[in-house]
Amino acid sequence: MNVMRGEETQVLGSLFSGHSDTQEQERLFCLPGTHSKWAHVSRQEIREFTTFMTGEVYAALCSHTILSQTISPNPRVSFDAAAFERGIDLACSIGSKGVLSDIFTTRTLALVGILAPEQQADYLSGILIGHEVHAMIRSRPDPNLRIIPQAPITLVGEENLCLRYAATLKRLGYADVRFAREAMQQGLWEVGIQAGLITNE
Repeated sequence: MNVMRGEETQVLGSLFSGHSDTQEQERLFCLPGTHSKWAHVSRQEIREFTTFMTGEVYAALCSHTILSQTISPNPRVSFDAAAFERGIDLACSIGSKGVLSDIFTTRTLALVGILAPEQQADYLSGILIGHEVHAMIRSRPDPNLRIIPQAPITLVGEENLCLRYAATLKRLGYADVRFAREAMQQGLWEVGIQAGLITNE
């Protein structure tokens, strides 16, 4: 069982943000955050959605586990794309032993000097986001809901986080990755119009 608390408004806003040519297609929306949401939309209707606690788990691992002993706490450290991609590659490889094993490699690579303190957070982020995206790619309980590389995937949320998801999707072969900006505002506006509270003139 899953629950949405506002993300449906962002999806609605994305659907009515000018992409009228894609409104009738099968579409997938990814809303990264503390509790990331993936929503499958068909003919402007949310058919199913999935939640991942990726953001919350990342924060907990960085602050409240053994990994915090070596991860740099400096928020001003610039993004390390190479470390992030290394994490993605591990998460999505046949050599992965699962997320619980993969996250510990943050510690082991630090101990042997392969990952510097300022690289570890991005490496860990790559592992967690990589596992999330890979799980969505492999999750095909209904062939009619399968995610295919040609299907448009729209990212909705904070820009820097969305860029990480876009990099992950593109690294896994998904070329049609889009960004929806001001989706919440557009969604609330559309709700007002459909409720008769606003006249769209």
